[in-house]
Amino acid sequence: MGIQKGKKLKALDRYILDSVKTLQYIKDSLEGANCLSSVVCDIIKFEDGIFYTFLPENATKEQLYGFKWGGIKEDVREKIVDIIFSGLQNDDELICIFDDVDGTYRPSYDEKSFMHSGVHFEDQIYYLADKKIGSKEFLIDCFRTSNAYWHSLCVLSNIKFVRPNDLSITKSEMISFVKGAQMIFFGAYDGEGYIVWEKGGMKD
Repeated sequence: MGIQKGKKLKALDRYILDSVKTLQYIKDSLEGANCLSSVVCDIIKFEDGIFYTFLPENATKEQLYGFKWGGIKEDVREKIVDIIFSGLQNDDELICIFDDVDGTYRPSYDEKSFMHSGVHFEDQIYYLADKKIGSKEFLIDCFRTSNAYWHSLCVLSNIKFVRPNDLSITKSEMISFVKGAQMIFFGAYDGEGYIVWEKGGMKD
């Protein structure tokens, strides 16, 4: 598949990505990370959507598929946050789940953001955002928390979920999140950019 450009967003272009090349990187970055990552790999039928990314205009093929390398000057995260914020504001049924691959939950864990919107699966930490609390500032904080240079994962899902009083989430609820996925955002480009999977997405 050749390089295809879509809608231009300020200093960034949207580029459709080859699914075979992209899936190899995604599976490598998700393997063994946490429950959400495993469920995404096991359940999502990636052929039912498209992969794309945002990079500076006139990006080369080597830059597009250099998922492990950085050097992006523009703020790609701002573009991704805009997409999620618009989705949450326009659809009351959408909710985001972010992973915190570097965090470890303990019963005494009382970090402010976790108490505000976090849940845990065993000792794994996740953050939730919906229309009510999904401000751009909060979404940026969630991405910062989720972002490791080798991994970041956010699922925008069409699902009803009530955060439980014990702040726990079950694997079956995680599966429901993933089954309802409309978009998935994978960290790439050495933590400076993202790969987007969009269910039934348009190529241009």
